[in-house]
Amino acid sequence: MSDERDYLTKTQDLGRQRLGRDLTDEEIASNFAVHGLERRSQILDQIETESAAGEISGDSGSLRAAGKRMRTISAMRDAHERLRRLGR
Repeated sequence: MSDERDYLTKTQDLGRQRLGRDLTDEEIASNFAVHGLERRSQILDQIETESAAGEISGDSGSLRAAGKRMRTISAMRDAHERLRRLGR
């Protein structure tokens, strides 16, 4: 059985199961940082590909979710770049 969920969805689902709440952007970026350089690059590429293909409807819930997703991706990119500069 293949798990078709994206990285962010899987991470949020694990957070809900373990903590009973959604993870913050910082918590997701911190969890993302434990991966190696190559894996972080793969995850970011996958997320960007999925984001480019996704559609956002005009309703406020969809716009909020899209905004939160972009903030999370930005925090992940920042963590990746800091670690890349450190050679990690």
